Amino acid sequence: MNNLIMYALKTIRYRSLIAEALLGNLSECEDTKRRSEIITVCHRSADVIEHISQYAIEDCLDKHQLIQDLESALFILDVFSFELNKVNSCIPDSEEIKVLMAEIGSVK
Repeated sequence: MNNLIMYALKTIRYRSLIAEALLGNLSECEDTKRRSEIITVCHRSADVIEHISQYAIEDCLDKHQLIQDLESALFILDVFSFELNKVNSCIPDSEEIKVLMAEIGSVK
């Protein structure tokens, strides 16, 4: 398997796990503004996942784009840390994401 495709699949998996964890906790969130923010982030994550998939299908993946998508995942982990700390789901931590970013960055 092409390394960049493997990294794209890992990026998709990480973004999906984070979105799933946020949505799984949505019913417990009583703050309507925060609920709206979570829905928006999950909607954007779905869009990111769709684009990565499309680029993989078209064989035009860009490592810099994957790194940017993972930087966004780090931002989401930070901004929604309160909500994500309350879930029992298996989500990547910031260190796992940083390792993946470094691996992608080393692809020639």
